[in-house]
Amino acid sequence: MLGQVLTYLPAMILARLAGFAVLIGAAHLLAPASTGLLALVLLVGEVCEGIFLNWLRIFLLRQGSAQGLISLETARLCLRFWLAGILGASVLASLIGLAVAGGVAGAFIGAVLAYIAAISLFKCGLALLQMRGRARQHGLLEALRALVMAPAAIWAMASGQDWIFVAGVVVAITVTVGAVALWLGRTGLGGEDQRPALPEMIVMAPPLVALAALNFAIGSIDRLMLGFSASPAALAPYVTSSALGRQGFDIATNAVNAGGFPALVAARARGDWGGRLGEQARILIGVLLAGYVGLVLTRHDLVDLLLPEAYREEAAMLLPIIGLGAVALNLKNGLTDTLLLIEGRYWRQMIGLGAGAAVSVAMAMLLVPAWGGIGAAASFAAGALTVLCVSFWQAREWLKFLGSWAALVGVSGPAVIVALACGGVALLMPAAGAALRLGTTFALAVPLALWVLGAWPGRVAPHGG
Repeated sequence: MLGQVLTYLPAMILARLAGFAVLIGAAHLLAPASTGLLALVLLVGEVCEGIFLNWLRIFLLRQGSAQGLISLETARLCLRFWLAGILGASVLASLIGLAVAGGVAGAFIGAVLAYIAAISLFKCGLALLQMRGRARQHGLLEALRALVMAPAAIWAMASGQDWIFVAGVVVAITVTVGAVALWLGRTGLGGEDQRPALPEMIVMAPPLVALAALNFAIGSIDRLMLGFSASPAALAPYVTSSALGRQGFDIATNAVNAGGFPALVAARARGDWGGRLGEQARILIGVLLAGYVGLVLTRHDLVDLLLPEAYREEAAMLLPIIGLGAVALNLKNGLTDTLLLIEGRYWRQMIGLGAGAAVSVAMAMLLVPAWGGIGAAASFAAGALTVLCVSFWQAREWLKFLGSWAALVGVSGPAVIVALACGGVALLMPAAGAALRLGTTFALAVPLALWVLGAWPGRVAPHGG
């Protein structure tokens, strides 16, 4: 399991770092208003695409992971649902654009729609490769997009281009790499369905679309509400801080799930998924807790190194709050949601997500106009913690093994290593620059934390067995 995580991890790190580099480059090279608009294009595009099209990729993985193939008839059904999803995403993107973009709503909506189409093609191609078990091709293409996109976007900004041109560069590169992914993934077409695909698609779509909408209400309402209540220029410091506080946790969860979700589906089909579940839970919780400890203890060095001076004081206050929400949301997404999706308990998630979304939206409406970025961060963290508590309670029948002393030691070991490394570097190198302290901490903590994860027994059976 850890080997699979490390196969996907480099490409996912590059992908997330590329998006982060684009935002950081915009903060340094563009006017604050342009930075806010570019960030909103990427955010709204991801939100709309995730709500209307992410369920289709989950269906592909459920349908084809066991054999690594889907039938041509199923592929044609997926294409029809993809077109319908694009239409729905376009309507939502247009409504959001009219609400937050003001006088540049037309250009903003056009950029968002282009990005929705591009990112959905790209992710569909990656899903086909993932279904086929082609981790290296998946990782290579994701890394290729990142390695081309970030330098090209930053070059465009440095050469004096505005946010709309930068968004066009991101779209063009995403479409090109996505076409390559679809071409390579075409070998996954040609199997035979063991059961009709359409009834399962009809059953899956409504709950998964609703789940995605609630997820994005929890994870994105802070930035959307801040964009609605303030100008794009005022949004810029928050979105860069939010990216810094969330990216690492999203990387970890995506890396674990990229290999873990198809493997859990296949293991469940064989009737033997206890060991795989225990190992995935141990790795995900251990990595997220270690990452949060590192974020809190190194936040001043991080903001000094990466953010413009005008953003640093606010970012240092926001990062512990945003990071707490990111850990909670990724634990929910990467562990309890995975269990409930595999078990087909889609509607069970609605209770926790509904509660979390209600808390996030209510707190955002109440706190953001009064407190700005601090209120946005608090609304995000409160909603994420709410849904995590409810979802862990709902999935408790599969997660009883987490209450054992062995499991607690296994998941806390990496966090202890990171805390010791951060404390040791701060004590021994108080006068060193931020880059040197961060580099030394990373070089010490990461190998030791990974060793602890790999060395601790991973085959923990569920139900306390």
